[in-house]
Amino acid sequence: MESAVSASARRSPAHLASAFLLAGVACSSGAQVVAPPPVVDIAVPAATGAAEAAEEEEAPVADDGMVWIAGGSFMMGSEGCDSDEKPVHKVVVRGFFLDAGEVTTEAYEGCARAGRCDALERAGRADAEDDEARCNAGKADRADHPMNCVTWAQADRFCKAHGKRLPTEQEWEYAARGAKGRAYPWGDTFEAERACWDTENGTCPGGSHRGGDTPEGLTDMAGNVWEWTADHYCEYETPGCADAGYVDRGGGWVSDDPRLLHSAHRGRGEPESYASYLGFRCARER
Repeated sequence: MESAVSASARRSPAHLASAFLLAGVACSSGAQVVAPPPVVDIAVPAATGAAEAAEEEEAPVADDGMVWIAGGSFMMGSEGCDSDEKPVHKVVVRGFFLDAGEVTTEAYEGCARAGRCDALERAGRADAEDDEARCNAGKADRADHPMNCVTWAQADRFCKAHGKRLPTEQEWEYAARGAKGRAYPWGDTFEAERACWDTENGTCPGGSHRGGDTPEGLTDMAGNVWEWTADHYCEYETPGCADAGYVDRGGGWVSDDPRLLHSAHRGRGEPESYASYLGFRCARER
């Protein structure tokens, strides 16, 4: 499993320092990873869906396996772990729908057979030597597992084929943390049994760790597969940078350090690469 573990270490950009400790905040098992209160003003592009104020509105009826995430504000980022999670800054997000679970192998294969999504031939390059063996496509016993081994463009096309889109990085973190900014989808303390992580067996069936659900009912926002987002990887203070990579979020089955699963953690993936620990879910407007 050496290549998979090596892949886990690459979930943070190589130039970043490893996890470090601050007074009262430790990126380790059982520790709270909670952002401190200071607010940093950062200009946010209009494309992120931020609004001047969240509107009070009645939640629309969820459909097609999606969950409504009511608009609101939260403190995005963390001061206690990797440097690319800083600075903590206030973000306001408009309400949106988000898939309750990660897109499954069955759903993706059906879309590909219908000619609405990219065929399952590998359009990119494997990100680890063992990825091919753990890719779920074409395996009958993996129909209810998250679709993995897809490039950013393949994930993007699937969402668009269903009238959806990839979530922005801000939307993803807000959905995982909630307005109160919990450290993990389920709360502020890491509990190993709540996620599919640190295993040699590849992905788990989608939603099989229900103890890790968010209060709104989102499954696998930590573990199983990392999830592509719509945003290029940029430092928070320099949105709109020229980095070709895209942000992926949430940790995966291969992640062997709890800090990789806390909801403020950021990963980076090359758009043409695919990996057995990388998948996606879709979002859409009201």
